[in-house]
This record gives sequence, C-alpha cells and structure tokens, in this order.
Amino acid sequence: GGKVLGGSSVLNWMMYVRGHPADYDSWADEGADGWSYKDVLPYFKKSENYAGFRPVDKEFHGFHGPQPVSCDHDLSEAHQAFLKAGKEVGYDVLDDCNGKSQLGFCPTQFTTKTGERWSTARSFLGPASDRSNLHIKTNAFVTKVLFEGKKAVGVEFLKKNSFKK
Repeated sequence: GGKVLGGSSVLNWMMYVRGHPADYDSWADEGADGWSYKDVLPYFKKSENYAGFRPVDKEFHGFHGPQPVSCDHDLSEAHQAFLKAGKEVGYDVLDDCNGKSQLGFCPTQFTTKTGERWSTARSFLGPASDRSNLHIKTNAFVTKVLFEGKKAVGVEFLKKNSFKK
C-alpha cells in the first residue's frame, strides 16, 4: 500500500497515528541514529497543525505546521461503542492517541481540514511544487538517496524498467 503521492496518508481513512515511541527508540537502539522518539517528535510537531475540538497535550502536538490534524466534534454511536468495548476488555480510553501514551483506545485524529481530506502530498508537495529543485515523478520506485556529505541532493530511481537519476 501507499504507492501514491502522499504515501499511505491517502489511505487508512485519513487517520493520523504516528506510531508508538518504543518503535522509534528500538530503531535508534539498532543503529538508526536520529530516529529515537525524542529525535523525531520535534519534526512531528513542526509539521502538524492541530485544530481539533478535543484538547491535546502541547508537549506532543504542533499548531502551525502545514499538515492539518483534526478530530470529530461529536463521536458517532459506532465510535462510542468502539471506545466502550476497549474499556470493557481492560484498556484505557485515552483523550489523545498521539500524546503521552498510545496504549489504549481513543477518539480518532484525522488529516482533514474543514471536512476535506489532506494527504501529505497536498500539505507538503502541493505548496512546494513550483520549486526549481523539486521534480515529482509518478510510477517511479526510488532505489537510493544521493548525498553530498550529509545533504541529500537527489535520488536514483527505477521507471519503466530503467534506472534514472
């Protein structure tokens, strides 16, 4: 999945779930420098523009980034039943599934704005599409990121069975 502009942000009901901090920490422990949760959290916050009706912990959320994040004002009967079922089997019901704890059931956060879907492509690629140093290719598979020192300067990719830069 996720083989579209915006990756899997286009799929999965536009749910905004970052992942569990322990996953990021385990990647860092295995040698992925810069991928611990404390390392990536500032980037999540920088990219996020939380405008939901439910309060969230400002330590874990951003409010001025390009990616809209919202939540339902009123929970549907089905969503309320989902939360109740989680509680009945012993899980906590969380106010914020992207906050201090991710273990439990919570009201869903979405990448939407004024009721419209907002993929990462719409939030990040759209505003940057006129940049001279950005070339968007579809039906291409990136095989390598090219660096000059620590700066990414391009990619190698496969398109129509041939490699290109």
